Amino acid sequence: MAVHVDGHGQSDRSGDSHRDTITVDQTVGFTDQLAPATHDASAVVFTTTSSNPSLNVSAGGAITLVSSPLGVGHYTVSGTDADGFGDAGTWTYTLTVTASLITQAKPTSDTTTVDGSGAYTTPLAVTGNNGTVSYTATGGDTTHLLISSQGVVTTSGMLVVGNYTFSGTDSDVNGDAGTWTFTLSVSPSAITQIGLVTDTSTVDGSSTYRAS
Repeated sequence: MAVHVDGHGQSDRSGDSHRDTITVDQTVGFTDQLAPATHDASAVVFTTTSSNPSLNVSAGGAITLVSSPLGVGHYTVSGTDADGFGDAGTWTYTLTVTASLITQAKPTSDTTTVDGSGAYTTPLAVTGNNGTVSYTATGGDTTHLLISSQGVVTTSGMLVVGNYTFSGTDSDVNGDAGTWTFTLSVSPSAITQIGLVTDTSTVDGSSTYRAS
């Protein structure tokens, strides 16, 4: 008896193997089914002989995940099958999980003044991740702009007027990955007069007047 697949993946009849490729996002709620469910009008029973801690295979050939999301990698399980008439065979199932794309959300830019630049801070945000995201700066102005592994942008200190841009990569605990970029525009702060704004003097004293 040759075990084949139900059409979700590629079937290798000589090796009785089933291969599926999905992304990390698609592992949530993922199920699959080995086939055939019957042979010679008799139910086929699937037995696992080489297990995988991330995959469950029922006696009826239903494949489910122990937990999800499932990280990037290859997951293989194999075993034997038999029907009620003594027909028998072997099967192998491999699930390949590839990275989902992490997409940057707002903010991708911001503004501040020279006065505010020294204490500037803002967190970046993403969508499409499956778990905690780590950020790394890889290019641009990494001298004046800094980012923590949690994605919080800060500055190296007070900045002069201008535009500052840097970029990098992000990834989550399940192997999903993406890129990000951020631009900070610094505008002039207002210089405000302080201290003496009016004074008095006599005509005689005006020629030698000096504010104090």
